[in-house]
Amino acid sequence: MNYKEWKQRKEAQAYFRGNSDYYLDTSTLIKYYLIGIGMSLVIGIIYAMISSFLPIQSSFIIIGVGYLIAYLLQMITNHKSIQIAVLAVICTIIAYITPQIITILFLYGIQNIGVWILQYIFASIFSNVFGLICMIAGCVIAYYFSN
Repeated sequence: MNYKEWKQRKEAQAYFRGNSDYYLDTSTLIKYYLIGIGMSLVIGIIYAMISSFLPIQSSFIIIGVGYLIAYLLQMITNHKSIQIAVLAVICTIIAYITPQIITILFLYGIQNIGVWILQYIFASIFSNVFGLICMIAGCVIAYYFSN
């Protein structure tokens, strides 16, 4: 195999890996997960700030957050696959839970933070059925647009 054939083979391999829905190596997937979690934390903080300015808790925002996360992941990764769809759902859940964690940090501080987070998140998620339905809808939208 000469240099020209080797170069064409490498270009074809790079094209396949860049445009394949199924090929994501472990290092790339870990990088996407780190980017996605960081992105969802930033979006969650913005969601918390928007929610604090509204007189009522608007759960419809999380549906738009699910779409925004799916759109941004699509722009960053240039992949549409089940792995990216699962990442979008995880990021949507993290973005939904981030305002509750911020509230706990401001109310209770750092002491026994793990116990407070679990109690508050489960109490707030399951007490607000409409918010839970909107979170599920946001996750479905994130999955749909990422797959």
